[in-house]
Amino acid sequence: MLACQNGHDSVVKTLLEHIDNIDTTEKDGCTALMLACQNGHDSVVKALLEKNASVDITKQNGCTAFMLACQNGHGSLVKALLEKNASVDTTEKYGCTALMLACQNGHDSVVKALLEKNASVDTTKENGCTALMLACQKALMLACQNGHDSVVKALLEKNASVDTTEKDGWTALMLACQSGHDCVVKALLEKNASVDITKENGWTALMLACQDGHDSVVKALLEKNASVDTTEKDGWTALMLACQNGHDSVVKTLLEHIDNIDTTEKDGCTALMLAYQNGHDSVVKALLQKNASVNTTERDGWTALMLACQNGHDSVVKTLVVKALLEKNASVDTTKVNGCTALMLACQNGHDSVVKALLEKNASVVTTKEGCTALMLACQNGHDSVVKALLEKNANVDTTEKDGCTALMLACQNGHDSVVKALLQKNASVDTTEKDGWTALMLACHNGHDSVVKALLEKNASVDTTKDGCTSLMLACQNGHDSVVKALLEKNASVDTTEKDGCTALMLACQSGHDSVVKALLEKNASVDITKENGCTALMLACQNGYDSVVKALLEHNSNVDTGTNSNVTALMIACLKGHNHIVNIWLRHNANTDMKTNKQEATALMLACDVGHENVVKSLLEANVNKDTTDKEGRTALMVACAKGHYVIVNDLMCHNAQLDVQDNLGDTALMYACRTGAEDIVKALLINNVNVNFENQDGWTCLVFACCSGHINVVRLLLNHKPAVKLKGNAFRTALSIAEKTRHLKIAKLLREHDVEEESCNTGRDNMASSDVEEFETSGCSELQPSEGATGGSIVETKQENLMRTEKSADADLMRIPAPDQSLSKTDLESMFYQLELSLKQIKPNVIKIENAKYVATGEGSSINIEGQRRRRRFNVHRGMMIARPLRKKQVYQKIKRFESSSQDGNAQVYKDQECPVCGHRSRKKYKHSGSEVKQRSQCSQRDDDEASEEETSTLEDDDD
Repeated sequence: MLACQNGHDSVVKTLLEHIDNIDTTEKDGCTALMLACQNGHDSVVKALLEKNASVDITKQNGCTAFMLACQNGHGSLVKALLEKNASVDTTEKYGCTALMLACQNGHDSVVKALLEKNASVDTTKENGCTALMLACQKALMLACQNGHDSVVKALLEKNASVDTTEKDGWTALMLACQSGHDCVVKALLEKNASVDITKENGWTALMLACQDGHDSVVKALLEKNASVDTTEKDGWTALMLACQNGHDSVVKTLLEHIDNIDTTEKDGCTALMLAYQNGHDSVVKALLQKNASVNTTERDGWTALMLACQNGHDSVVKTLVVKALLEKNASVDTTKVNGCTALMLACQNGHDSVVKALLEKNASVVTTKEGCTALMLACQNGHDSVVKALLEKNANVDTTEKDGCTALMLACQNGHDSVVKALLQKNASVDTTEKDGWTALMLACHNGHDSVVKALLEKNASVDTTKDGCTSLMLACQNGHDSVVKALLEKNASVDTTEKDGCTALMLACQSGHDSVVKALLEKNASVDITKENGCTALMLACQNGYDSVVKALLEHNSNVDTGTNSNVTALMIACLKGHNHIVNIWLRHNANTDMKTNKQEATALMLACDVGHENVVKSLLEANVNKDTTDKEGRTALMVACAKGHYVIVNDLMCHNAQLDVQDNLGDTALMYACRTGAEDIVKALLINNVNVNFENQDGWTCLVFACCSGHINVVRLLLNHKPAVKLKGNAFRTALSIAEKTRHLKIAKLLREHDVEEESCNTGRDNMASSDVEEFETSGCSELQPSEGATGGSIVETKQENLMRTEKSADADLMRIPAPDQSLSKTDLESMFYQLELSLKQIKPNVIKIENAKYVATGEGSSINIEGQRRRRRFNVHRGMMIARPLRKKQVYQKIKRFESSSQDGNAQVYKDQECPVCGHRSRKKYKHSGSEVKQRSQCSQRDDDEASEEETSTLEDDDD
């Protein structure tokens, strides 16, 4: 194959003497003959054919050696293959034949050879394309180079169909017309090709020729009476296409065959409008000579004159003015739907010659529906020559649009000083305000147009007019336009006017850090201590953004350093919060009060700096000997705040400055507890080195070790164990560090505690240790009180009080224990404690169900598991080793994680869950059944029954599981 591909005929002949199968194919189905045909190696092909190489084997894409030879125009090979009876009409996978490939590439000698072999000329590809179409298409593209018109003629001599269409409607004539190949077109027309066949989109051969300006083709089609009035799907005609593209010779040819030249497309646009819009002067003249309508409007009200004015085609407009307006009486004052005229469009785009031409014809200076005038449009865009032309025609300079804006305001806003001066010479009003209170001076000041500002001030524009309390000076100060500020101050603008929120010009300048503006205001004795509604001063605004030069300037003018906001936040606190250390140092040098506290949290500047972690600020404050041990509303010190946020460097600095380490906050927490809770190992280590007390307990009896165990910080636990802390909790919380580690699944910590020989003991005596695997979880639902079932002995009620929460008087074989709510509702903590105390006697009393009710919670328990239901949330408390751990209930736990109990008592009690078969009655259900003997009585979930109804039950109850 390689030898055949490269044309090494001697090598091929040598190999053929030793090869039996010469039709071996590559993976794509290509044979040695195909490679030789593709590359035009005649001698190789002849050698292969002498060895009877198959000529009709196809590649995977359906292509044969014969097709490859035709495609590449190898005429001698084509003849050789035809002598071997190669199939001429075989099609590849897309339906293409050898003839199509030859036609597509303009190989006329190959085409003739195929036609002599009666190759089918009307076979179509998948898309409906024929050989003739391909020949025409290629002739259109490459006719000059390859003379493909001879191919077309050869096909036509074989009576190829000239009107066959592709799937989207293309014909051979359309393809020829599109590229203007007049020889091909004439040949097709001689064969009576249809000139009025339309594509799917309605286009004809004439439209295609007109679009590209093929004049000779257009004439040939018109000689065959091609329709000039046919419209495509959007209403476009052949004339419109020619006018849009400026093909004047084509337009003139069409005009000789058209009666109505004012046909409109779907949007109402005419051929004349298209010519105006694109500035085709000669086309416009030709249309006007044929009396084209100059006043037709499209659907939005546009006329040909408007389109020309918008695009500024001067020569076109002059033609309109001289010929159309004088001879055709076209209206220059026709308005669009929004009221816009041709004059406005010309003014907006600055076409001064157009404007002058329209004004010479007395174009009306009217307003739009929104009150906009031609003068406003010119002023807004700074077209000074247009403005002058309008002013010479006495255009009204003080007309306002619907928002109250004038031409002067628009010019001032955009800084068109020459336009402003021209308007002021016409005595335009300088103090008119628009609906939001803006004046021309404000707009100029806001944008910093100093030359415009000076021009307005020379006309005595008011400098103290306000917009919601805001003045021109404020607008200039806010944006740092110092030259504008100085100009206003020279006109004695008020420096202490306040906005509705109390803000002054000085505050706005300070907030943005415009020091030159600040100095200019201070030189005019602007007040430095005016406060906003929230109590903020100019000094605070400067501190907030760290503008030290502004701060220094204010302090030089004796600004009060200790003024606080409504929340008593001072400038020093703001600087500390933002971390502006250089400003903090300025404050300290001015003896600012460092002990002031905020109103709400009672935090100091040092605490705020510690909270956000600005180390340099803290260091500066400590070096200034601020009070380190002041506490906030919750009793926290700066050290506690730093520990809680994990700022080691700050903690170290505080300890170096002898901050108290063992202070407790209002809840009894210490700095070490905060560090243990957050897991800040480096801070814990630093505190332990300084011999803090690790055995402090907070109000809940929690120690540092418990905080570390609960949060899972094993390295912190290691550090604490090295200082031998107490691992047993006392008082209200009855949990040990080990049990907390186990229950919170911090197993590595639990293992670590055991390795350090920590005794696993409860803070209450009389209860045996219980392994975690022995804890039986059980859930009951329902809110009604449970009474002792029939046959139960004992049954005395255990009362509870706030002072003595539990007193048990139950017999050992009782099935139910009910604890009615005391007079005063128990808290959740009291309920937990009550259940704990109840656990002390469970070993002797062993009730199947325990229930406590009060106004807020319902608690039930069985075995060593307790459920407490609140009004909004439900949690389960598992009692284990003298402690109670809470975790949320999940629906799946109802069926998947509940222990299934079977009572083996003598009366045959049994409990069944989820689709389990009851051993007593054989019933299967998702519900829980409790049988006594063979009788069953159902109790609805959460039914509220009084004690009398409950006591009358003769059987046990059925409780719905929570789902």
